[in-house]
Amino acid sequence: MSTTSVAGPARVCDVDPLQPADYRRLFAVLDDVIEAADIHGFRKTLLISLAQHFAWTKATIRRASIDKLSLSPDSADCAAYGRDPLSLACVQARLRSHGVVAMSELKGASEPERLVIERFWRRHDIVDAIAVRIDAGVVGAEYLVVAFEENIARSLERAILGKLGRQLAPLLQQHLTRHQPVPNGQALTKRESQIADLIAEGLSNGEIAGELHITVDTVKKHLTHIFAKTGCVSRTQLALSRSNGIPVDHVAGASPHG
Repeated sequence: MSTTSVAGPARVCDVDPLQPADYRRLFAVLDDVIEAADIHGFRKTLLISLAQHFAWTKATIRRASIDKLSLSPDSADCAAYGRDPLSLACVQARLRSHGVVAMSELKGASEPERLVIERFWRRHDIVDAIAVRIDAGVVGAEYLVVAFEENIARSLERAILGKLGRQLAPLLQQHLTRHQPVPNGQALTKRESQIADLIAEGLSNGEIAGELHITVDTVKKHLTHIFAKTGCVSRTQLALSRSNGIPVDHVAGASPHG
């Protein structure tokens, strides 16, 4: 199995805890996901396949930029506790260095950070969870989180998810590059299209405001609408989509003053 992804070469452990049966299950998940037609199918198929081949029935996948995490249809996001556990400094540091983290094994977490983590998981009757960052390069990243109800060592699960995340990265990159949706037929207004083009040219919010004779706050409001309509999660992704000619710039007959 190749372990090179858009995020760079994989880290090699001295001892591989995976057995042949584990690799067969991992390959089965990849075989399922590779057939997905689009990003929605990719996410749905991945969760179904993890449940089928690993019996991981409490899993979720979501964009790394969204400040919410939902492990069940009726679960509330962690805004009640002020922060997303995955946004905590201790979690982000571990994800950057290893690509995968078990919440129960975090080292160096502060007392407030531990409190956020414990309260959030307890709210959902979860004892532990493993998160892996699937890095798709400039087009974005997604978090795959698998939750567990038993407090046992998770070295094998962590290793499997780490390898899976690296193998999923190029597939996610392909889907995110192609997936530039305009939800519910919403189209960019002429002003929004102007701002998107200026973003692609590398202009800052202040420079765009000066170019279009509007305020920086107005630019920010338009950007919020542009990201919502196009599905882009960053200025880089938006600029890339415009440069590649991906049709996120379908212009509605709105006022040029937005």
